[in-house]
Amino acid sequence: MRKFFLTILCLGCALSGESPALDVAAKLLEDYQQQRKACGDEDALQVLRLKIRYTEMKAWTALETDDEAYEQAEKELLALREQAYRLAKARYEQGLATMRDVYETGAQLYYMTESSQRVRPTLEELRTMRMSLLRSARATGNKAEELKTEIIWYTRWYN
Repeated sequence: MRKFFLTILCLGCALSGESPALDVAAKLLEDYQQQRKACGDEDALQVLRLKIRYTEMKAWTALETDDEAYEQAEKELLALREQAYRLAKARYEQGLATMRDVYETGAQLYYMTESSQRVRPTLEELRTMRMSLLRSARATGNKAEELKTEIIWYTRWYN
C-alpha cells in the first residue's frame, strides 16, 4: 500500500512541481525501507526500483525549473539503474531472481545510457531475454507476461 501511495504522491509532485510533496515521498521511501528491514523482509531490488521512481520524479520536477537539479537527478538515476541491473543480473546468476528482473532493469538502463557507459546490457542480450520470456509466456499461455514483455520492448523503441 505504501508503494502505491509513494507512486501517487511522486506523480502528483511531478505534475504540480511541489517540493513539499517530494519531501513527503522521500520520507515515505525511508519509512518503507526501515519497515521492511525491521520485518526481515528487505528486498534490495524492490527498494532500488522505488528509489528509481522517486528519482525520476525529482528529475521531472526539476526539468523546467532547475537545470542543475535536473542534471544531478539524472546522474543519480543512472547510478541507481546501473546498481539495479547489476543486482538483478547477479541474483539471476545465483538463481535468486527472474529473467524478467534482468530484462526490465536492463531495458531501463539501456535506453538511458549511451554506448560508452560502463555497465549495460547489449541490444542482443535484451533481444535474447525478450525472446526467452515470450517463449515461456506463450508455452504456459500467460498472456499477461507476454504483453508485459512486449510493452517494455516497444515503448522503449517507439517513444
